[in-house]
Amino acid sequence: MPFKKGDPRPAGSGMPKGRVTAAKQTVRDRLEQLGCDLVEYLSLTVVNKVPCGVCRGTGKTKFQSGAEQPGERTCQSCWGSKLERLKPSERADAAGLLMKYCYPAMQAIEVSNPDGTLRPSWEVVILEAKDGK
Repeated sequence: MPFKKGDPRPAGSGMPKGRVTAAKQTVRDRLEQLGCDLVEYLSLTVVNKVPCGVCRGTGKTKFQSGAEQPGERTCQSCWGSKLERLKPSERADAAGLLMKYCYPAMQAIEVSNPDGTLRPSWEVVILEAKDGK
């Protein structure tokens, strides 16, 4: 029986707290199947230790030059360092994503005057000098 507008919800209705939706569970299962650990990848990104995607962390790539036999050369993406070149902004973004799992989020604080306005108000007090001037 559907509840009517204005009536309180019946006890126990709705999704229980902490339950994972079917869509999220499907994604989690698929990532586990593929052996993908997102937290590990973000951690490697923060410390700038992501293996190069072109040479797969070997530092060398294969190439063919004309009729010659195929050879190897230094990876043109990582230049032999075997690590992906990441911008500082990419590393900061990864750190920000991980930080919300390590530290509680801060609440925003509203600053306003007693009358509700956001404009600053100052009160000027003129003091008399001790010698009467």
